[in-house]
Amino acid sequence: MGSWIWLGLLLLLTLPAEAATYYVATNGNDANPGTESQPWKTLGKASSSVQPGDTVRIKAGAYHVGETWYVRRAGTSASPITYRAHGDGEVRITNAQVIPPAAWTHLKDSIYSTTVTSSVAAVFQHDIPLHRPGDRAQI
Repeated sequence: MGSWIWLGLLLLLTLPAEAATYYVATNGNDANPGTESQPWKTLGKASSSVQPGDTVRIKAGAYHVGETWYVRRAGTSASPITYRAHGDGEVRITNAQVIPPAAWTHLKDSIYSTTVTSSVAAVFQHDIPLHRPGDRAQI
């Protein structure tokens, strides 16, 4: 009888895990379980949480991934990890952030001020570079 229990446990441990589907949304939270009703917020959370065979459904919106987005976990040819858009609307994965006009405070003349929460590599106004790495500028 004891050998049957060990054989059963061994079989359970070797069975492949069932693939899961997770969701990411701009209004999500990385503390959420990644379900459709409680999605994650970042693609970084998704890529560090999924396993081979899983699918990540990305809801419409802009996803800022910083200077780089590392996907350190890969699937296999038999069980790929799939990232795909979910629902209507465009999914944009970018390393740039647009600061909306309402976030700027007019100081005087043509001088405006805003608070930035991440490093600034370059500043553009209507696709015209105003500041590039290495330039000396006051932003």
